[in-house]
Amino acid sequence: TLPKVFAYGGNDYAAVVIDMSIMADLAPEPKMVQVFPESAHATNLFNTESGAQLTDLLVSFLEAIRSGSPLPTP
Repeated sequence: TLPKVFAYGGNDYAAVVIDMSIMADLAPEPKMVQVFPESAHATNLFNTESGAQLTDLLVSFLEAIRSGSPLPTP
């Protein structure tokens, strides 16, 4: 299957956190999962203290795909 990344705020709305957790658990490998200690939703995560870490995560994900390397562990 195709590589995928799940990145979300662990303090987002409960329904979002539950749904993201379920999707991440059910998705086959390869996948990266990162839960940030934020309440921001979607692209608003970039505007939090975790924004730089989210950017780094996405860049490393894309670099791994481009190079055909295994996905890094967040």
